[in-house]
Amino acid sequence: MGYVRRRFELAGSPGRFWEVTIHDDLVTMRWGTIGTPGQGVDRRFAAKAELAAYVEKQVALQRSKNYVEVAQRDRNDALAETPIERRERFERKADRRTGGRDVHELEQRGRELDERVGIERVDGYTPDPEATRTRTFDTVAEASRAYDELRDDLRYQGYDLARPGSRITARTHSNPELEAMCLASLDSPVPWQVYTDWLIGQGDPRGELAALHLAGNRDGARAYWKQHVDVLWGRDERVPQLEFRHGYVSGMTITLPDGDLSLDAFTRAVLALPLARFVTSLRFGPTATTYQNDWGPTMAAVTSSVQAAQLRELAFTFVPDQAELSWIGFGDFSSAWSRLPALEYLFIRSGAGGKLGTLDLPRLKTFIRESGGLAAHELASITRATWPELEHLEIWFGSRHYGAVPNADALAALAGILDARGLPKLRHLGIVNAEFTHELLPVLVRSKILRQLDSLDLSKGVLSSESVAVFERHADAFRHLAELDLEENLLSRDDTRAIRAVLDNAVVSDQRERDDDDGDDEDDDTDSWRYAAIGE
Repeated sequence: MGYVRRRFELAGSPGRFWEVTIHDDLVTMRWGTIGTPGQGVDRRFAAKAELAAYVEKQVALQRSKNYVEVAQRDRNDALAETPIERRERFERKADRRTGGRDVHELEQRGRELDERVGIERVDGYTPDPEATRTRTFDTVAEASRAYDELRDDLRYQGYDLARPGSRITARTHSNPELEAMCLASLDSPVPWQVYTDWLIGQGDPRGELAALHLAGNRDGARAYWKQHVDVLWGRDERVPQLEFRHGYVSGMTITLPDGDLSLDAFTRAVLALPLARFVTSLRFGPTATTYQNDWGPTMAAVTSSVQAAQLRELAFTFVPDQAELSWIGFGDFSSAWSRLPALEYLFIRSGAGGKLGTLDLPRLKTFIRESGGLAAHELASITRATWPELEHLEIWFGSRHYGAVPNADALAALAGILDARGLPKLRHLGIVNAEFTHELLPVLVRSKILRQLDSLDLSKGVLSSESVAVFERHADAFRHLAELDLEENLLSRDDTRAIRAVLDNAVVSDQRERDDDDGDDEDDDTDSWRYAAIGE
């Protein structure tokens, strides 16, 4: 069919443009402020008549808005016009060693033909100067033939014509005043609607996407995302799991990308996207499924981002089929906390541990630290933390065989928590996966913290028949709790019945079986079978 481009402009300050490009069966429309690349969308047509009708309808729409065509072309047979100016971008997925996408751009300007080659990853574009060249031909026809031959050759090599649109690092419209109003009103839809209207007025696709979400049109939002993914996200295929609030992305689950790109580099690029401006919740998968896991650089990427001051939730975790708990360390988080003033939820799953440093989190409400071998220095950071708003504290201790702090030391370190020091709002306490649960019971009965709790979690510990008497004698101390979680301990069926007889708030199902080798173990008769549920 050939190639043609028509451009329309609207006078004003700033001026606006709208442009349609037709190349074979592909129609590309671009719009924006004059002097900027703007943004675009494309559509393919099976029939020439359908394509022409669509273009004329769009042109009529722009004219109705008082757009004026510039450089008017001959309309006798515009779709068959000889190609003189054209530009296309071709991409293919690079090999796993290289990562990202191979990029080959062609541009013809009359008798001149440019070829630009490079590799685009999520963290940037790297040109290949040796493969980039400009050639000048004797005639336009010769340049056109060379362009077409290169185009065919790239198709043969597995390249696909890329949709027009921004790279992953492209900028869209920004209104800092409205954005600040939105972040200050997370629960009110009013400023978000104002911001949505403003974005729509700028022609920013984030506005249309938000409007569809706000209208409850999830199917329409999904379809719009697919249609405008190049502008909203970029051409990289690794889109995290996204959550939306008021029509905008509020949460992301970011996992290790394919290729050689690191999780921290990917995180930096993702958080730089306009789409991520309102993110307040981040969850991360492992950086490696071996002993080399280290979330320290990823945390640094988070704390250096524009989102750091607004983040409410952070989670570092993995699923069991990715790695063993004892393999996974988390790295050094000690310098992060001062840069996360709004943090309310923090979850860390890591058996090999890391460095927490001084935990000063004035707005934190939930802290969960899951471990199969909690080290003494980590426990010290937790017990000395400053978090006056904390409501939920859950600490998994683990097995001494995997580095957990010794039982007596753990009990001594917990004295401040049990005395409710600096914890005026704590309502849930979890002393989970511990090998000292039986020794803890009489201390808990006398503690100040127990009286203010709504729920208590002693699951995955070593409670057994010897512990039942404590619950029977001191049932009144536990009866005010909405829930007392005693699952996955070492209680027999008779033990669980006895506890339920005095405490109907106790959850005692799913107990583990004792492994005492019928008394033949040469170790201490008690300690030989008292083990935490999770170590490895």
